[in-house]
Amino acid sequence: MINSKRIALFVGITYVICWLSVLLYYLQFKQLQQDILTMVFLLVYMWIPAIVAMVLKKLVWHEKLSDYGTKVKFVFNPWVLAAWLVPAVLMFITILVCGIFNFGDIDFTGKAYIERMISNAAGNEEQIEKFIQQINSLPVPIVLIIFLQALVVGPTINAVAAFGEEFGWRGLLQKELAPAGFWLSSLIIGIIWGVWHTPLILMRYNYPEHPVAGVGMMILMCVFAGMVISYFRAKAGNVYTAAIFHGTFNAVAGLGVVTISGGNDLTIGFTGVAGIIVLAVTALILWRFDANTHPVNQAKV
Repeated sequence: MINSKRIALFVGITYVICWLSVLLYYLQFKQLQQDILTMVFLLVYMWIPAIVAMVLKKLVWHEKLSDYGTKVKFVFNPWVLAAWLVPAVLMFITILVCGIFNFGDIDFTGKAYIERMISNAAGNEEQIEKFIQQINSLPVPIVLIIFLQALVVGPTINAVAAFGEEFGWRGLLQKELAPAGFWLSSLIIGIIWGVWHTPLILMRYNYPEHPVAGVGMMILMCVFAGMVISYFRAKAGNVYTAAIFHGTFNAVAGLGVVTISGGNDLTIGFTGVAGIIVLAVTALILWRFDANTHPVNQAKV
C-alpha cells in the first residue's frame, strides 16, 4: 500500500526548501549567471531532495538508507555500463531528429558551436577573435572534444551532482510508489521531478527564450526521461545507476546545441521537441517489451 503521507511530506518539504532558495537567489541576483556562484547554487539545489530524503529516512522514520537502493555491490553490472553509453546514443538520435524535422541544420564540424559562442560574446571583438583562433588550432573538431569530455564528466562529477536528485526521485519516490506499478509510478515521479524545475525555468534556465512555455516542456521531458532512468534504476537494482545515467544525460545534452545551427530552445536538444520525441519513443519501446517490470524488482536491499 502506498503511504501517501510519507510521499507528501517528502515532496512538500523538498519543494518549499528548493523554491524558497530560488526566491532568495532571485531577490539577490535577479537571474542565473554563467559563473561559479550559480554552479554552486545549482549543485546545492540538486542535493536538497537527497538531504530531505536522508533526514526523513534516518531521523523521522528511523529506517535504513539502503532501503532506497544505496547498497553497493562490487560486481559487474551491465546496466551501469549501459547507463553510461545509452544517453550518448539517445543524444545522437535526437540530433538526427532535429535534421529530419528541419528544426535546424546538423553540423559536426564545430561551425554551429562557433556561431553560438560568437553570439554570446557579441560586442567583444577581441574575445571573439581569440576564441576562433583557439578553435582553429585544435587538432580535432571541437565537437569531438566536447563529446569525449561529456563521457568522462558524465559518470563522475555530474553523477555525484545527479545523485542528489536521484536519491529523492529514483530512491525514495520509486520505492514508496512501487505498489502503483512501474509505469504509473514513473509517470508520477516524472511530473514531480518536472514541476520541481519550475522556478529555475522561470528564471530562464534551459529555456532562456521561452521561460513560460519551457515549464510545460520541462515537465514533458522529465516524464519521458524519468521513465527511462527509472527503468535503468529498477534493472540495475540501485540508485547509483540512475545517477550515472542522469549525469551522463546532462553532460551530453550540450551536443544537442553545439551540433545544430538554427532552431530554438523549444525544438532542439533533449529539452526540445526533438529530444522529447526520442525519449517518448524510447519509453514506449521499453513499455512494449517489458510492460510488467517492477520499480525495484531487481533491488536486493
